[in-house]
Amino acid sequence: TEAIPQLIWSATPDGAMDYCNRQLLKYTGKTLDEMHGDGWVNFLHPEDAGHITESWRTTVKTGKPFEVECRLRRADGRFRWTVSRGMPLRDGDGAIIRWYGTCTDMDDWKRAEGALRETQGELAHLNRVMTVGELTSSIAHEINHPLAAIVMNGNAALRWLALDPPDVARARSSAESIISDGDRASQVIS
Repeated sequence: TEAIPQLIWSATPDGAMDYCNRQLLKYTGKTLDEMHGDGWVNFLHPEDAGHITESWRTTVKTGKPFEVECRLRRADGRFRWTVSRGMPLRDGDGAIIRWYGTCTDMDDWKRAEGALRETQGELAHLNRVMTVGELTSSIAHEINHPLAAIVMNGNAALRWLALDPPDVARARSSAESIISDGDRASQVIS
């Protein structure tokens, strides 16, 4: 894997970017003049630009640390996920005299995170399918027992009735067993 470049920037107290290190300029393929002021916004993904600039304005106004995830256009034209962090430097009276920050490319991590989520979803689905399969097998097993008994008792009843003279008492007992086994199968299904 290639080393993650150290993308460093600074801004004036009012939030205007006034410095980008060489790695940040190389990463974006732009010049300091193009990044200067609020020019950096032009290199954000269009879906991110609005909320990122609003978040930056709020940070500059409140003086609180800045941290956002956003997609930044690289020199090759591809947007990559980055995390940008900024901290104010204050004077002895607490007034902000400068902002210092970094951007860290985290696109590979984001993609790996997405792949992990997808794999977890597939595993959860597979687990549900396997559970349904096991349940189906268990139900089939539980139903087959009373069904086999019904067939066996039906055949026995036919044999008792085929005798000369028919054994009605045993045939009746087989019929009662058929009804009992049918009720048991019905309960399993329910």
